[in-house]
Amino acid sequence: MTLRQRIERAEQNFPRLFADAEEREYGTLFYNSKNKGHYDANFAAINADKITDLRTVLNDITAFYQSIGHTPIVRPPTVENYFIDNAAIFKECGYSITIDLDKQIMTLVEPCKIGMPERLDIRRITADDIRNGVKFIQDEEDHDIFMFNKTVENYGKYVDEKAHYIYTGYLNDEPVAGINFHVSPSGITSFDGIGTASAHQGKGYAREIMRHALAICREENLPTAYTWYAHDTSMRILKQGGFRHAFTLPRGYANYARIEHYVEDE
Repeated sequence: MTLRQRIERAEQNFPRLFADAEEREYGTLFYNSKNKGHYDANFAAINADKITDLRTVLNDITAFYQSIGHTPIVRPPTVENYFIDNAAIFKECGYSITIDLDKQIMTLVEPCKIGMPERLDIRRITADDIRNGVKFIQDEEDHDIFMFNKTVENYGKYVDEKAHYIYTGYLNDEPVAGINFHVSPSGITSFDGIGTASAHQGKGYAREIMRHALAICREENLPTAYTWYAHDTSMRILKQGGFRHAFTLPRGYANYARIEHYVEDE
């Protein structure tokens, strides 16, 4: 596989860390019945090159998610403008389409140039730590707690614990910054998340823990690392770390929105 293909596969399979999966010829139906609202754990990932009849595929997706009490959601494949080109079929099958800005995929190609003083006590968080309630950062959100707890439950199904790296930076024993990444079975290192507790933002702690993570990648000779940024601040941190723009991937979702009307027999 090319580098892009490995990244595309890692992106598609990312939910396997913390979601259950139902396989189909046309893709994978991810779900988690304990957290139906988690946006990364409940959606259909479809492969455009394996679809010959989109209507049949969408009807199957709808039936599956409705059978388990979930709202059917479809994420776009890696084919550019797939949702736009097939908008009429999605609408016919009851789906409304939302297009987001493309994912700006970046790969690690240059040396790290993050220059920060060492202020944090950075520790690797283990599965036992997570099971015992150790926090990723001080004010982590509920969906982060769910993700890490479910990831630990899923160790061995997609990746082993040794292939998943979770680090927290402590300041006076308070978890103020965290970063997590994993080595995908497709042979790529996926940087999955980085965060700073709200009370400690703007102090460079995210850059400090990023530098530590990149040092781990070098020391352990991990495969090429990639990620994508959500805002300008994360982009600047990634550039200082040595990441550079590689390509874009489509983003968005098709949400099942049909309202059924029933008429009582007269």
